[in-house]
This record gives sequence, structure tokens and C-alpha cells, in this order.
Amino acid sequence: MAPGGSMDKRHQALANPRLCRYLYNLRYFRFIFLYYCRKLLPAKLMNFTRIPAFCAPFLLFVSLACSNDTNPIEPVESPPEVTITTPVDADGILNRMEAAAVIVKGTTSLEDGNIVSVILGDSQKTVIEAPVVKGGEWVTQSLSISDFKDGKISVTAEVVNESLTLSSKAETHLYLDKKAPEIAITGPIAGDDVITPEEAKALVVTGTSTAANEQMVRITFGDRTANFLTFETTVNGGTWEVTTDVSTLEPGSLMLMAEVTDRAGNPAAVQRQGVSI
Repeated sequence: MAPGGSMDKRHQALANPRLCRYLYNLRYFRFIFLYYCRKLLPAKLMNFTRIPAFCAPFLLFVSLACSNDTNPIEPVESPPEVTITTPVDADGILNRMEAAAVIVKGTTSLEDGNIVSVILGDSQKTVIEAPVVKGGEWVTQSLSISDFKDGKISVTAEVVNESLTLSSKAETHLYLDKKAPEIAITGPIAGDDVITPEEAKALVVTGTSTAANEQMVRITFGDRTANFLTFETTVNGGTWEVTTDVSTLEPGSLMLMAEVTDRAGNPAAVQRQGVSI
């Protein structure tokens, strides 16, 4: 309510000091909502990685009805503290496999039994988790963000104490990269896919890849007696080349395989080509 002004009927009906103390702000209400969902709803009916969509209109209504301009509340004590342990992933980049099982950890000054609001989000999707504090630490369940778009993923954590004093928001981010690179072998090997004894001692194998520069390419030759020789090189400007010595392999049919992974750890589909020696 503006100084000297009057409340409209909506605020007169809902701006109860006790109610607004608990519900005047959407951020505060999130904690209360998650807490009572844990207490009252059967586990089968509540997936705590998301707030049900049907609650969104009610959350917005409460936020508007009990907004700061009708019943401002001053913090009564120093805000609690919360941190996120970084990096969330070993290298801060999630590949396709890692995106299916993200675990976020952190610390807080709150006592055991309190909850932490943890949010992972991209420009279109959000996952919300409410881990419980234990021994000054918290850890989420395994969260899937496999349906998020590639790119920057924000990670935030907040807590609120019994006096409803909200902490500063702890923030970090991840990068999601689910797209696998591609790799190809340039053939025919040795000009005709038939390797002579002389060619076998210094056989040059080349190919292409969409992986970034300096990403390792692994080339493997295998003969019919299950003997394998592996050679490594790196991508340079979308191409790769390696000189091999396959003279120790059993004469006959050989299988050539080429593999590469990108910086996030996504593997390319293995390329295979048959040759003979």
C-alpha cells in the first residue's frame, strides 16, 4: 500500500499479517510448499524433482496478494548461509550419459531437518529439488536434465530459517553437451584396401572428424586370430592422420576401427572398414 493510500478489496481480504508473513513472497512460499508436500503427500504421488504445474497459478496469486507493498516484512536476524560445492561435475561439462544423473551438493548454516531449494534450469526448462540438511551439508537426489537443450545450465541454491529470513542465493553453472562427434576413415586403405608386406611397415591411415582440435583419435587393427594393434593421433582442422606398422598381424582379412570422443566425453559411432594383408 502506498503511503497515505488505501488497500483494494483483494488486499484487504488477504493481507493478514500472519498469513503474509509466511506467504507474502513466492520465494518464501516455495520452501513451505515443498516442506508440507514431503509431510502430507504419499511418496508415490510426489516427485520432488519438480513442483507440479497445477500449483503455478496459486503460487503467483499468493505472491501478488501478499506482496511487499501491502505488508512489508523486515528480516529479524542475519540471513542463513548456503553454498554449492563446485564444480558440480568433475569438469563442469556434462555429456549425454552424465546429464541423466546429476547430483548437486553443498553446505549450509541451518540445522538438520531444514530443506534447501535447489534449481537447475536452462532457457526453457527447470528442475527443482528439495534436499534435507544433515550435519550442515545437503545433497540432491540423482536428477535428470537429459531433455534440456545443449548450452549453459544455471544451478542455484537457497535456504530460509525459522524466522523466514532468506539466504543469499548460491549460484554456479554447468555446460551441457549431448551431441556426439562424427568420425570417418578415408578409403580405400593403401589405394585398394590390400596391404602389401612393404606397405604394412609404414601404412598411413587418414580420415575426418567433427571433434575439436587436439581430440584423440584411436585407430585399431585386428586380425582373424584376435591380435590387435592400436595407434593414436589427434584431430587437426577436421582431419586426422596416423602412420602405422601392422606387419606383425596375421596375413589375411583385417578389421580397421576408428574412434574419437569430444571434450565432454561423448563418443562418436565407431567406424569400421575391412582390409586385407
